[in-house]
Amino acid sequence: MKIGNSSNTNSNSLDDWSDRLTQGWTLPSVWYSEPTLLKQEQTAIFQRTWQYAGNIQSLTQPGDYLTHRCGDVPILIVQNAANELRAFINICRHRACEVAFGAGNTRMFQCPYHAWRYDLDGVLQVVPGYDLNPELDLTSLGLLPVKVDTWGSFIFVNLDSEAEPLATHLGILPELLLSSGVNIEKLRSQQKFVSEMSVNWKVIAENYLECYHCTFNHPSLLKILDPDAYALSAVGNALIGKVPMRQLHSRMQSNASPYCTDGDVKESLFVLLWPNCTFTVMPGQGNLTVYTFNPVTPQQTHTFCEYFFDGDADETFIERFIDFDNRVGQEDVKLLESVQAGLQSGAMSHGRLLLDREWLIQYFQKLVYRSLTEVAPATT
Repeated sequence: MKIGNSSNTNSNSLDDWSDRLTQGWTLPSVWYSEPTLLKQEQTAIFQRTWQYAGNIQSLTQPGDYLTHRCGDVPILIVQNAANELRAFINICRHRACEVAFGAGNTRMFQCPYHAWRYDLDGVLQVVPGYDLNPELDLTSLGLLPVKVDTWGSFIFVNLDSEAEPLATHLGILPELLLSSGVNIEKLRSQQKFVSEMSVNWKVIAENYLECYHCTFNHPSLLKILDPDAYALSAVGNALIGKVPMRQLHSRMQSNASPYCTDGDVKESLFVLLWPNCTFTVMPGQGNLTVYTFNPVTPQQTHTFCEYFFDGDADETFIERFIDFDNRVGQEDVKLLESVQAGLQSGAMSHGRLLLDREWLIQYFQKLVYRSLTEVAPATT
């Protein structure tokens, strides 16, 4: 498939699609269901950008490790014997079986297929039958290293050895969180959730980037949020939404929202860090919700959500916050699955945005388009 192809459209020209995006038309609908297009996204986007991979709070001792994926590439992150953070492609150099699963602590990584063993620095140490194959150069068959860096306790990895520094990719994000009242050094991970959604990863991103749908689909959120006052902006890789909260209260009540004014955080903040990680802050005690969505197939996405709160945050606030957030999130699921069904039906070549409310979607789609056509990312 050529990028830009879509049935029911008059032109396959890449320049024409660039013009259409500028005019407020969406990406071609086929881009949300075409396997060849997803493979291009894996290479051009997910293997070239910094990806949130977890929290270093779970890696405190030598041998502590966790696993992750950058798009479709399995990743292993570990604290080595010197307590240094290392990251590798999580496949054995023999026959490509994954050498680690989930998270835990170990002295050595042993491939479950043929028992090749690697140390905490990814160096191949043991090959059963090596004495009969002395020509093998074990030093050249270690786990392949991956760039890894941290922002506070947040771990990011990047498959591109020539990628820009993590700090450059984050851009304005640390400043945004600090100005909203969130001190990431005080945050502690409280709960994690994983799930699968039957939608293309871009559908999830685009839903996060607008509150046009809030009026019609989030009655509980609407009581405290004013979608008509939603302020949108974008700086580099940060796509930003701020919205004033109404009916804020200083004391939580049984049926009210968990958000309150008697805390360090006074405003809401919604940031999508390109390409697939969101950072959400809500009024109240120090909090941050990190949400990532990683494509599995064109119509299936793996999601990971981690909730952070100040170390001294009230347990009642935490429990009510997470419960409320989960209920709002569930209100979106059927909508997004319906969008996916419509996109892959082939009945519509592309949609039309309302740019006063949805221009961050336009910005996001330009980043997708330009990544796939090897043009510099959009700027404002």
